[in-house]
Amino acid sequence: MEMHTLPGACLVIAGSRRILFGSFPEVHQHLMQAKLGWPDTLVFTDANVRDRLPQMVPEFLFFGHVFFNQNFDWVNRRVKQPLTLVGTDRQLVRASTILDISFTGMTPAVHGYGLDPERALMLQRECDYFALKDAQDQVIPTSEYLDLRAWNEDDALILDDVQIVRTGFLTYTVSHGYETFAIDLQESAPQGPTWQLPEIRTLIPNPQNMLRILGSAGAFQHVAPSTSYLLTVHGDHYLIDTSPYVHRTLAHLGIAVDQVRGIFISHVHDDHTGDLLAFATAKRRLTLYTSREVKAGLVIKLAALLDVSIAEAERRFDFQEIVPGTPLNLGGARIDFHDACHAVPCVGMTVTLGGDSVVITSDTAGHRQLLDMHGKGLISDARLASLEALLEGQQVIVDAGEAIIHGYIEDFLHLTDPSNLVLAHRHTLPEQYQTSFKLAHPLQTFEFGRQDESALDAVAIGRALQSWGVRDLWSWTSEFASRRTILTPEMGSSIVREGDSTDVSPYFYVITHGECEVTRDGVSIARLRSGDLFGEWGFMCPLQKRAASVRTTTPARILALPGATLLTMLQEEDRVADAAGEERLSDRLRRLWENREVVERSPMFAGLDIDTLNRVALRVTRVEVPAEEIVVREGQQDDAACYLVLEGRLQVEKPESPILQRLDVFGEAYAGGLTSSRTATVRSLEPCTLLKIAQDDLVSFRESHPHVERMIRALASRRRYLDAV
Repeated sequence: MEMHTLPGACLVIAGSRRILFGSFPEVHQHLMQAKLGWPDTLVFTDANVRDRLPQMVPEFLFFGHVFFNQNFDWVNRRVKQPLTLVGTDRQLVRASTILDISFTGMTPAVHGYGLDPERALMLQRECDYFALKDAQDQVIPTSEYLDLRAWNEDDALILDDVQIVRTGFLTYTVSHGYETFAIDLQESAPQGPTWQLPEIRTLIPNPQNMLRILGSAGAFQHVAPSTSYLLTVHGDHYLIDTSPYVHRTLAHLGIAVDQVRGIFISHVHDDHTGDLLAFATAKRRLTLYTSREVKAGLVIKLAALLDVSIAEAERRFDFQEIVPGTPLNLGGARIDFHDACHAVPCVGMTVTLGGDSVVITSDTAGHRQLLDMHGKGLISDARLASLEALLEGQQVIVDAGEAIIHGYIEDFLHLTDPSNLVLAHRHTLPEQYQTSFKLAHPLQTFEFGRQDESALDAVAIGRALQSWGVRDLWSWTSEFASRRTILTPEMGSSIVREGDSTDVSPYFYVITHGECEVTRDGVSIARLRSGDLFGEWGFMCPLQKRAASVRTTTPARILALPGATLLTMLQEEDRVADAAGEERLSDRLRRLWENREVVERSPMFAGLDIDTLNRVALRVTRVEVPAEEIVVREGQQDDAACYLVLEGRLQVEKPESPILQRLDVFGEAYAGGLTSSRTATVRSLEPCTLLKIAQDDLVSFRESHPHVERMIRALASRRRYLDAV
């Protein structure tokens, strides 16, 4: 026997069997890199998700087994050796569903999703063209490619002369003859890609309107990321497809998962959706744009990946249906959609903004294949003409993936001038074509028009100041925009240092691009990103010293705004408030800063964006509670607030209940609507200071940020002494 350890997986060669334990995104690329060949047996592990990565990803292992291992007899048109899948009965059903969706596309379950009959017929016809067929010219069902083996009651299984035993969580033994190997995937290296992110230490220009290639290689290579794009419209970020590990590429560029406003999905294949779960767990529910047919396959696949219901899978995103032929206005950008011609339902798009346009054909058959389909009456004259017309766009990112379901470079040789084309779904370009064609590459950027940098900076400043509630936001924005200094620090640069006087750096700051880390006493307390403002408190505190250090964790672009101007404008704002008998802005900001420091460190709100934290901090009220006072009473219904402990200790009057102290939260489940009344009494043990969050405010934050709802449920479920206070 042989055992080869991979990051998060293990390949065992025993007898005639090649057994892979663990199937995460792009595990096949690790096998390719190590030249280990393709497994004929997959063992599904106990975890559904590890480190935001799905753990049941058999798609490209299946394709490799069928095509690279040549397990289809093209002469007799039959399956030679099925791929063996090992797992629980439930896992085998889920894996079969995933492979059926990915291999045949228009399954009966997809058809049952309320599709337009005419479109469904067209897509079924095209998908069937690419499917493998038997000697009677019938599509071979996915089940014929699979040999499903469930664990017996002893968590064991015999394959030929090889015995596999599941000994614990992520642990197994494999025995063949007199040899036995023990496998422990808990001790394996972290799962990840084979390819390296490009090193970026200085800021890459990030236009407010642009399309950036994040990955453009095909799935069957191991040196570069698969297909994804970042569309930025007036500074708002949208993803086009979520290839495996694309969230890491975004972080590398200084863009956090929760800064993505929405995601466009072209089709269900793993090299385009492998990282979707990283965004399904974002702190707010993202809008997902796709066609009805793609959505049907996607939610079925998501449900199988997560082992949840279809309804629960749908709730992970706010789905917005796109209709090929019907344009979408996205913040001033026009997006036109078309049906690509692929083995599964697939949509491409054309983005137009400011007189510039970029076509993304998405995965689609090439010119010669389309002519063959047209000759067989499978696609109409109009459909052929519309797909061919895409190549005439201003700039066109085309599929040149070298397969029957993709285009070949030869499919573009008939064009008189291919200079507008950029070849994607591949990572190399043969020498004979290097003067005629351009190859897509990661971080390549297509800009839409040019915009005035000063105006864009003014928008960033205005957004950052908005939560302060100043009387004349336009005046504040204009004043600071005219006095800004632009900084472009490298990754790892210090912006302010804890304890320094504001005389050392007489500015406060707005981040337009990149991320920063905030530390106090050497301990990380917050992360800042594009749109966040920091450093203003140093000018308000009596000593005018920095309360924390801020350092860039990515290349960044930061606007330095003069603190002296802040103090001048603040004094004028306070003078007007005094005359009107209203709350001073300086008092409101002091309340905001004091409350936010506590709120952002609480488990319920930790990690939310600064604007939301500001809104929470301004909505909470401080409550002073004397010792031995009942704060909430079991069965109570009139007070539905949630409380965050700022100072002091409180007792939950239930057996074996812990003492509540600083940063602990209570009352969240009743305030969040999980129970019909208080289920325990909470009493102060000493004088306490609490932050009170009204029920309406908590519900509002919960609805707009699913992260808050998940934390409410997690906090409640961890309380053995009560479901909710």
